[in-house]
Amino acid sequence: MTGSKYGKHVIHGPFKTIGHYTGPSIVAHDGEFGADISIGYHCLADTRFKAEHPHFHQFHELLCFVGGDPTNIQDFDAEIELAIGEEQEIHVITSPTVVSLPPGLVHCPLIVKRVGKPLVFLEISMVKKWDKTMISLPSKE
Repeated sequence: MTGSKYGKHVIHGPFKTIGHYTGPSIVAHDGEFGADISIGYHCLADTRFKAEHPHFHQFHELLCFVGGDPTNIQDFDAEIELAIGEEQEIHVITSPTVVSLPPGLVHCPLIVKRVGKPLVFLEISMVKKWDKTMISLPSKE
C-alpha cells in the first residue's frame, strides 16, 4: 500500500513453479523476508520429488511434512524415506513429522515412495540466503 507505515512488512509471494513439485511453491531463498531464514513451501501430490545426494549444511534446517488438508494437517497418507547421518540411517515418515537437522548433520537421499493424499513439504533453513553452493558433500574416506 503506497504511503502505508507497515505495508513493507506484508509480502505477497514469492511464488514459483518448480518442476518436481505439484503446483506453485513459496520459495524465499534470497533474503526476501529481510530475516535470517529461508523457506520453501511445496505441495507433493505424487512421487516425482527426490533429493538423491547425501549432503550437509553449515546452518540448522527443519524439514516439515504435514497433510495437505489445511483443516486437518494430521490427515497424512504418504511414505517418505530419509537417510540421516554418515551411516545413512533410514527413517520412514508415515505421519506428520518435523526433522531437525543441526549444522553438519549429513542427510539424504530423501525419496517420496508413496503419496495417497497430497501433502505439504516445508523446508526452513536458518540462513538469510540459500543456494546450492551452500551444500557440502561428506568426505569419502
